[in-house]
Amino acid sequence: MNKRTHHITEGSMMVALVGAALLANRQLAGILEYALYWVLTFPILVYTVRYGMRNALIVSFCMLAISFMLSLPTTIFYLAVSLIVGIAYGEGVRKKWPNARLLWITGVITLFSYIITTIVFAQLFGYDPMEDVKLLTDMLNAFHIGGVAIGELVMAISVLSAVLLSVLQTICIHMIAHVLMKRLHISMFPLKSAYDIKAPKCIGYICIVIWLLFFISNMVKLNESIQTWIIVIWLIMMMVSIAYGAMTMMTMFALQGKKNRIFLVAVLVFVPFINIGISFLGIFDICCAFRQKLKRGVANGTIRKL
Repeated sequence: MNKRTHHITEGSMMVALVGAALLANRQLAGILEYALYWVLTFPILVYTVRYGMRNALIVSFCMLAISFMLSLPTTIFYLAVSLIVGIAYGEGVRKKWPNARLLWITGVITLFSYIITTIVFAQLFGYDPMEDVKLLTDMLNAFHIGGVAIGELVMAISVLSAVLLSVLQTICIHMIAHVLMKRLHISMFPLKSAYDIKAPKCIGYICIVIWLLFFISNMVKLNESIQTWIIVIWLIMMMVSIAYGAMTMMTMFALQGKKNRIFLVAVLVFVPFINIGISFLGIFDICCAFRQKLKRGVANGTIRKL
């Protein structure tokens, strides 16, 4: 009886937290909805881990019922996605799923929600595809890039943006969930450190080839579709190489004991031309396993020999 009462009390508290967040979002004209809606994942995630999926479904229904009274249809959709992610992730933690499986499930659900909100029902969620076309045209003119199929490029960049945002959101959810589980003394598989995350060397060589194709496409007149897909592939390569370059810079700062500079990397990756240098550093790291060599060098006291 006491255990059941504890379930109901904690469930009511989680519903109240979500209700307060929805009310704050309404008072702030939807700012929280567009910036941090994924934070709504954590109340139901914690509840699922502690009491299981069956109890979590009841609490989720109550949260959705409150959202129908306090929120717009778009907010209800965002909340529903957050609840699905939280229940799926929480149940995975209960069943001791590995981190890779938790990341994949969270990423797929998140990507589906971004595709719905930014592509399929863009106008309903306040997005204007024509503004994206105009912005992209101005960017291409600024970089003196011509001869591309704008329609295809806009669609491809929209999908890439959805993928990138999904990856970033998935990482945030995963890392914060680990912190919460540690605080609650619930065991999970440990996170990999930045030293241990590596890609096959062939990825680095492919990145070099893509850079060469991108330079050649700017000097030689090609078919519009070919030119468009070269730019799309180049953008994918840039995202991958910048990610590894950023991890390399963070590793270097950490090994030097300058951890306060790690947050500077998050700013530099968005600075034009500097992010290109970070991309080259990432390609070098992939091809030469630079971070692993740095770690071994520091451990063995032979860092100067690298």
